[in-house]
Amino acid sequence: MGLLGRIEEREKSRANENIGIKPNPEESPSIQTDIDKYGSMAIKDIAVVLKLGAERVEELAKILDKYKMAELYYPPVGSAVLRKTGGSAKSGNNKKNKNLNLLIFGIISLIILIAMIVILKIYGVI
Repeated sequence: MGLLGRIEEREKSRANENIGIKPNPEESPSIQTDIDKYGSMAIKDIAVVLKLGAERVEELAKILDKYKMAELYYPPVGSAVLRKTGGSAKSGNNKKNKNLNLLIFGIISLIILIAMIVILKIYGVI
């Protein structure tokens, strides 16, 4: 369970102590599982699902954003959106793979060119 889960559990246990109910972890939704499931969700939608205030959900989203567990995005028009992270890490890996493939292609091309020059010298064409 992540940081957000611990914070949610602590809040739920405090709230439930006041009314005498013990939380059931199997039934309790979490922000991170929703984001992993849908890819991105508006803060207002998360607030409805979790039955919390939008301000509280935004605070939790800022915590997730701080620890790079999710990305809090404020579009020019509309409400804030919490997005799944990993896009930038994947693009970094893709860039490394692309550069590696380009390097391998260059080396193989150079070897073929040198082999062709040697073969042409052997046959006296050059």
